[in-house]
Amino acid sequence: MFNEFVEKILVHERDRKGSIETTQAVKVYFNFVGKYIPPAFRDVELTPEEQEALRKKEELKACAPMR
Repeated sequence: MFNEFVEKILVHERDRKGSIETTQAVKVYFNFVGKYIPPAFRDVELTPEEQEALRKKEELKACAPMR
């Protein structure tokens, strides 16, 4: 059923090569008009603890040497 609604899927390269925790863009083009954003990808409010953990994680990524 999913195939009926999808025109194409583009998978881009990862942001950082050799890193386990990195992001990778995936674009799904649907056959219908409009923009759909799944609930899991909408903006959410992070708690102060989550914000601090995310900041530390990003800081570690920036300081880690590339392989």
